[in-house]
Amino acid sequence: MNPKTILITGASSGIGAALARAHAKAYAKFGVTLLLWGRDESRLNETARECRALGAEAPGNLFFRALTHDRLQQRPEAIENYNKFLATSQGKFPDQEFQARQRVRILENELRKKR
Repeated sequence: MNPKTILITGASSGIGAALARAHAKAYAKFGVTLLLWGRDESRLNETARECRALGAEAPGNLFFRALTHDRLQQRPEAIENYNKFLATSQGKFPDQEFQARQRVRILENELRKKR
């Protein structure tokens, strides 16, 4: 099986968190994106930190995080994550890279106009 994305619900504790760590260890080297969902934000962030320590910080995670910040209108955070995505994707995701470059330009212009 060669998944590109794995969604793990309940990742803030128990079996969900254990699955997240196990999948991070097993699939990180293959560039699989882990999407973690859970009810307790602080514990979910801890699980995500543990997964990143196991090598799970993949370009897909950064792009998804950038999109999330973008939709929440958190412009500086979105720009930061789009740029991190562009730095790590290395041409593997041309469509998303194009979108990220466009959004960075737009968001930077919006921030300049507010000043």
